[in-house]
Amino acid sequence: MKLPKQFIVVSLIAGGLLLTPALSAYDGQDGGLIGKRYAGADLGYQYYHSARYDNSWDGGVLVNDPLTTNLDATFSYGLSHLMGPNYSRVRNQLNASLVTYAQDEYGKPFFTVSLGELWDTAKTFGTQMSDSTTVWGLGAGIEVGFMGDSAMTYSVSYSDSFNGSTMNPTWKYGLQLNHWFRPQVAGVASFTYNQIRHAPDAMQYTVGIRVLF
Repeated sequence: MKLPKQFIVVSLIAGGLLLTPALSAYDGQDGGLIGKRYAGADLGYQYYHSARYDNSWDGGVLVNDPLTTNLDATFSYGLSHLMGPNYSRVRNQLNASLVTYAQDEYGKPFFTVSLGELWDTAKTFGTQMSDSTTVWGLGAGIEVGFMGDSAMTYSVSYSDSFNGSTMNPTWKYGLQLNHWFRPQVAGVASFTYNQIRHAPDAMQYTVGIRVLF
């Protein structure tokens, strides 16, 4: 299922416009996650339109640490299990990212750069193969706070591996909502459309928790 990038971007913008009444109630308080020190955990599900494999369960943990007023460092570990007829893949990935951002009247525009390592173990018709590679990524977006205790984040990112053998180049278009249920605890829900080169596209749904420390 290959949808044009323009359709994806327009869909995300349209979703943002539907939130205009809520965003108009923004009272100047910061309901977002950028610039805060927190730990988190996520659980996700990816759906692929493919006869070879059809879904993937994902889990991960992360820590975000503000280094300066406008620079965060994020460290994460993720584990995913991709399944399909006569095929399965387990992927472990460690990642480190720097997030630079600014504050303006609309929210926090940001730019990210990341570097990581992933390890794959795949089984096809009873044959097991293992591989590893170093990966990199670039991204940009904006976090918009509203109602004092919530925020919506729009993002676009690109990731690839240096040797190109394990990970396919991927564009990700994301929409994330976070809400602070308590002063120290927030819930997160996100939708990401993954446009993967030489592979079926995937829709990813994620829920998680963030705790300040």
